[in-house]
Amino acid sequence: GVCQCYNGWSGDTCNVPVCTGNCNSNGNCVSPENCYCNSEWTGPTCNIPICNPSCSNGYCASPGMCQCYNGWTGDTCNVPVCTGNCNSNGNCVSPEVCQCNSEWTGD
Repeated sequence: GVCQCYNGWSGDTCNVPVCTGNCNSNGNCVSPENCYCNSEWTGPTCNIPICNPSCSNGYCASPGMCQCYNGWTGDTCNVPVCTGNCNSNGNCVSPEVCQCNSEWTGD
């Protein structure tokens, strides 16, 4: 005969768990609505990418890839951006904020 599966189960013998969205193809459905995510993904449905190290001033857009907020750059968004690179006479200490070398002044 044909099996009538309980909620959360499918297959000919009702032994295949069902997860909404199939864990976004980033993991395996191990029991009804319970995903075991691949190493680069997290979240209940494996839809949140992991960046390691984490993104300092941005967000993890895809596994290992940070999307930086305005004013920041670098692999982990930890490098501030200053227009003109402080005229090479100082250090960019935060977005558009230069710390001048001792013999220089200005913005």
